[in-house]
Amino acid sequence: MSVTPTQDLVMELLVARHRLGHNIWTLTANPPVKRALVALEDLNLVNWKHGVVEQTYLAWLTDFGRETWMLPGYVAPILGGQP
Repeated sequence: MSVTPTQDLVMELLVARHRLGHNIWTLTANPPVKRALVALEDLNLVNWKHGVVEQTYLAWLTDFGRETWMLPGYVAPILGGQP
């Protein structure tokens, strides 16, 4: 699946936060982030909505997003996994 660098960054952020137990994450509202979220939503990788705080979005991975972007058996580099 081909995504832009901004879309990849958003996905990596959401995957990392999900691994830490944060199922939803707040992102600053700006045009590049919104374009990335809309495109990722079109690919069924994320869902998002406007945040409670002004100028923010709330984003989370869909089941398909988790299946697609989260590698099974992942171990964080700090715990001895490969970067």
